[in-house]
Amino acid sequence: MEKASKIFLINSQKQILLYLRDNKPRICYPEYWDIFGGAAEKNETPLESLKREIQEEIEQELEIFKPEFIGNIFFKKDKLNLADADVSIFKGEIDLDIDKIKLNEGQRLKFFTFDKILKLKFPRPYIEFMVKNKDKLFL
Repeated sequence: MEKASKIFLINSQKQILLYLRDNKPRICYPEYWDIFGGAAEKNETPLESLKREIQEEIEQELEIFKPEFIGNIFFKKDKLNLADADVSIFKGEIDLDIDKIKLNEGQRLKFFTFDKILKLKFPRPYIEFMVKNKDKLFL
């Protein structure tokens, strides 16, 4: 089973920063909105994995977001998800101007409210996690 780490980056207006995934047939959830992070490499802790992924995806240091562990999500392999995965979920604070964030993976960035995310093409396990953990995410 694959291990991964992801982070909900939330601004002071209680909006979550998402990116639109590329439209490539060999990636999980092509053309879906997503939170940042990804698969762990051998022997990486969840935080080490997240730190590396954030650097690769948006060229930022993870520490500026003050990451806090929230829980885990289990993804089952299906037509949109390429492998069974145990995903460690974090939340973080973001106060960066979206125009100052360099996106290295995906098509574009956008902030969304909780209610708007529920209507997006966004992986179902994340939506279920958000609904169940709304209080933890938006404390």
